[in-house]
Amino acid sequence: MAPNREICTFFYEDKGQGDYRCQLRGTSRKQQVGSGYSNLLSHLTSTHHDFEETYRASVATDAPLSSFGQDAEVHIAMFKRVLSLNNKYFSMVAFLEQEQEQELSEQELAQEPTEEMEEELTQKPTEEMAEGLTQKP
Repeated sequence: MAPNREICTFFYEDKGQGDYRCQLRGTSRKQQVGSGYSNLLSHLTSTHHDFEETYRASVATDAPLSSFGQDAEVHIAMFKRVLSLNNKYFSMVAFLEQEQEQELSEQELAQEPTEEMEEELTQKPTEEMAEGLTQKP
């Protein structure tokens, strides 16, 4: 059988601060942070007698990625689930977006100037540009 953490991550939505929501019934459960998963597992064993079969069947299903479509919400939900399996939080990986933006700006700076860029740099200031420079805020 899978580790308790994986089972609980599969059946419960982590609401933070030790609060969890059962995915099967929608009921709220509390679990002391850092104390294991005994309360969550006892709910599964007492209320959902076939939870092990449900878990095994779901894990055994080898559906292709194309069956999930391109819905952004689905991808975010899957990403959050992967993070929760590894005890990570979404805020811990927000830096990835910042790194990607930085790489793009570095690539733009490394580009050879195009003819349009050179024309913009050598262009004489227009009256509108001159007015913008002389106006005081």
